[in-house]
Amino acid sequence: MSKLSAAWRGATFRYYNAKRLPTVLIIGAQKAGTSALFSYLAQHPRMAPSREKELDFFGSDFMYAKGMDWYFSNWDEKQAHGKLRFEASPQYLAAPVACGRIRESFPKVKLIVTLRDPVERAYSSWRMYRQQLEYDPDFYHRLHRERYAPDQLVNEFPRLDEEFEDFDFAIRREAEFMSRNQHLTCSLLYLGLYAQQLRRYVDAFSSSQLLVLDSEDLKLNRTETLNRVLEFLGMPAWDWSQANLADVFVGKSASQMPPHSRAFLEDFYRESNRQLAEMLPQPPRFVERSLAVRRAAA
Repeated sequence: MSKLSAAWRGATFRYYNAKRLPTVLIIGAQKAGTSALFSYLAQHPRMAPSREKELDFFGSDFMYAKGMDWYFSNWDEKQAHGKLRFEASPQYLAAPVACGRIRESFPKVKLIVTLRDPVERAYSSWRMYRQQLEYDPDFYHRLHRERYAPDQLVNEFPRLDEEFEDFDFAIRREAEFMSRNQHLTCSLLYLGLYAQQLRRYVDAFSSSQLLVLDSEDLKLNRTETLNRVLEFLGMPAWDWSQANLADVFVGKSASQMPPHSRAFLEDFYRESNRQLAEMLPQPPRFVERSLAVRRAAA
């Protein structure tokens, strides 16, 4: 093959793939409103969601090995033509490998992070795991087998059955494992350490590429927050009355978190929240609440 022919093929490949690139990724956090945001944006006429919400492509070695053609195949080419492609994988925020892979693949992509009070997020996550396992006891083991290579799970240990009955036992046992640099499946604590996870993206991408949302805004000021997302994407405000903005995943009425568990979690996340306050020009409300408790105790 001549050099000219090779150059032409390379240019054609780059041009073709440029039309397939996602414009924005919703990267987390788990149980912080990513499903709702994905659902709402999918109804906008200029947005093209992936067929499945959570591709987990960049956060899993197993999924990443499927290659970019597999990744791009998750959009219908006809339906996505001329629209802004996006997907939502909460694993990207927490997975250490994801940020570098995204930066290498899509250096100009825009990223959205939704953050929820990590104390409430942990309890919500525990209730989700518990409910899922009631219906399908093998769900998470099967998910790990399908999406992660065995060497990725060497330092990850299984939960005990008792942990899905006792929230306080679950979080304290995970804290013990984390103190030894080990991890449990169905993480409750680690996924709420936003500062160290977000730092990777703050360092790798420009501030104009990163939008951090307070999940409370998505609940309390839904249309304003969605139009803020559109502005971030360079799009005009939209009349969201045309969309179904009902709550997503409305579950059973929540049981109350034990007070001693709440106190443990508030202390566990306080330093991470303090770092968030220094990192973000406009931190979420829970950060100020956390720091206010710290000041009152001083």
